[in-house]
Order: sequence, then C-alpha cells, then structure tokens
Amino acid sequence: MLNAFLSFRRCTSISNLPARATLGALLFTLLAVSAPAAAQPTIAADAEYALPLDEEFDSGASFGARVGHQFDGPSAAITPELGFNYTSFSGDLAPKLYRGMAGARFGVGKVVRPGAFAHAGFGHVQLDAVSGSGDASYTRFTFDAGAFLDFTLVPYVIFGAHLAYNRIAASDDFQALRWATFGAHAAVVFE
Repeated sequence: MLNAFLSFRRCTSISNLPARATLGALLFTLLAVSAPAAAQPTIAADAEYALPLDEEFDSGASFGARVGHQFDGPSAAITPELGFNYTSFSGDLAPKLYRGMAGARFGVGKVVRPGAFAHAGFGHVQLDAVSGSGDASYTRFTFDAGAFLDFTLVPYVIFGAHLAYNRIAASDDFQALRWATFGAHAAVVFE
C-alpha cells in the first residue's frame, strides 16, 4: 500500500506537470468531442495575403479549398480535412506554390469558435527564369500551423479569419521557403 501511495505521489509531482497537462488536454478533447452525432461533410474556401519571411521577393496572394468531416461535440469540434492551396508571390524570381495537404482543425465553442489547425503534405515550387536558365521547379514536404476565429451566424454556414506559419522544405539547389498568411475563410457544413 505504501509503494502504491509513493508511486502516485511521484506521478502527481510538479516535475510531471507537462505530462499531466498533456493528459488533461487529451481527456478534455475526448469529452468535448464525444457526441452521438455522426460526422458532417464540410467544404471550405480560403483567401489570404501571403507575406514571405526572409525572402528576396514581395508579398502575394493565396487561395485554397478544403474538404473534410466535422465532428461536433457539446462544446467543441474537430475537423479532419484535405486541402489544396495556391500561392503566387510578386517580384523578381517570385515563386508560384501549389500545395496538397491533410490535417485537422480543432475549435471550442458554437457560435464563436476560436481554434487551431495544422496540415502537412507536399508542395510544388515553380520558379520561372532562374538565373537565365529557364524554368526551375521542385517538390518537397510542406506544412502549416495556425489559429482561427470562426463565427456561425447562420446554421451550417461558417465565416472566419485565420493566420498561419507556412513552410516548404529546401531542395538541393534552393533554400526552404517560409511565409506567413493572413486571411478569411468560409465553410458550409452539410447535414
């Protein structure tokens, strides 16, 4: 009995605070999303301003589309999704980016829903006229991570704003591309 008590005390000590916080977040997520309702299909569109970080070209525009299934709980929702994104920067040697990714969004609330998202996949970088050598392109791993704020003013129609950090891994000849996006999105959730 004493050994069990001492083992419990070690588990609940301050030094194990990150492990306890992770376990608490996992339990909260499971309880918040656990509902008898089935997943509802979703379609979403994004319009963004793309700002390069440490790059030699200027900002640009970005557009995206996402499809997924939203799992609604009593106070939260999680949406696994697939998406495609196109980004075009301006300036000399500015790339065009095509990205296909899979990921998820997690939000808390019903009418006003703050949350976070992350996606990973493959990104294709298209560079025109690199150093007079003509066309150059490559495909590498890409990801994004960010935060959003959604508003559901009409049932099954969601409007929101988001910001994200984006990255495409380096190739043999080119450094990694990093940029921030700020934008708006709209989604429709089907019954």
